[in-house]
Amino acid sequence: MDDHQQLDPEIAGHYAAVPEERRLGTWNLERIRTWELLGRYLPSPPAVVLDVGGAAGVYALPLAAQGYEVHLVDPLALHVGQALRASAGQPAAPLASATVGDARRLDRPDGGADAVLLLGPLYHLTDRGDRLGALAEARRVLRPGGILVAAAISRFASTLDGLLRGYLDEPAFEAIVEGDVRDGQHRNPTGRPEWFTTAYFHLPEELGREVTEAGLRPLAVLAVEGPAWMLPDIEQRLADPARRERVLAAIRRVETEPSLLGASSHLLAVATAARGSAAARRRPGGTTVTEANKDVVRRLVAEVLNGGNLEAIDELYAPELAGAARRWIAPFRASFPDVHMEIVELIAEGDTVVARFTCSATHLGPWLGQAPTGRRFERVDEVAIFRLHDARIVHAWSLEDTLGRLRQLGLA
Repeated sequence: MDDHQQLDPEIAGHYAAVPEERRLGTWNLERIRTWELLGRYLPSPPAVVLDVGGAAGVYALPLAAQGYEVHLVDPLALHVGQALRASAGQPAAPLASATVGDARRLDRPDGGADAVLLLGPLYHLTDRGDRLGALAEARRVLRPGGILVAAAISRFASTLDGLLRGYLDEPAFEAIVEGDVRDGQHRNPTGRPEWFTTAYFHLPEELGREVTEAGLRPLAVLAVEGPAWMLPDIEQRLADPARRERVLAAIRRVETEPSLLGASSHLLAVATAARGSAAARRRPGGTTVTEANKDVVRRLVAEVLNGGNLEAIDELYAPELAGAARRWIAPFRASFPDVHMEIVELIAEGDTVVARFTCSATHLGPWLGQAPTGRRFERVDEVAIFRLHDARIVHAWSLEDTLGRLRQLGLA
């Protein structure tokens, strides 16, 4: 399909002129934070990841190198060609596929992806119906409980960029910003590439509503850069390990604060493919009870422990256990708001699931009587045994390396 049949000619021309494959440098805050958030929410490899609007593979290629099965889709043949050439350069871990396609009409089977990335399509689908169509397509191709990660540009990004870089001194840019703030429709009649191209700029709450209306279950709307992108020396700070961690810790503390979301240049919506009835949840060929029980544990990790969606506790736990689960999960997430649990192994037999995890997080709130240290622990081992009935947890037992966690935090 011809590129210009899928993209507005102005958008296609912008990406033909701007080297997308080199857009995100080593110390680019958007890139660093996006990788951090992908690491927090993506399932473990070798999960199937569909990178829609993946451009030249800035995220797809490293994910393939990590062991994921990555299928890249982009509306520009130019980008797909660049991705294929780069994929050939990593023969031990190439992309599973790279094709020209449209986020609104994906040539992929129902329920075949463990995760879908939309790290660009929502920018350039300026019609709300088209954005909902792309989100609905992501829902279609995701397996039940699969993860969507979708990026958007903040409604106020051009205002803040204009203040930072002095663009607001130019009447043409002032006119662009007026339109952006009024209705989110970004238009750049000057053609100056640093002022971007035809796009839609979201309000933070609007992004969450669109995800919900498309039939997905929102886990979070997060600030990617937070206000830190406006620091004039941000790349120098990120190049220094100690200063980089201070910047990232500051962003994590406010990444979901509603009053600050609009100050971030980019937003990231994380959601799961909602589940229907037990019959609707069956995969092609039927899902066994043990596999369905494993999916409950996967959802507990993705939605509740990592995503902070405490409302899902009532769906995942039996009523007599839900209160107890909430009483330990809520304060733990308050102490470690960026917690990331990674499933290492799941073993199921009958009504029982045994799970082995690693846990990483930053100590940002009181825990075990200890004041916040601001330090991180990485990959602390945990084991849990769950017993389920009718796809709900009725018993849970766990053992974790608390001493290892305390040592990494400098508390033991």
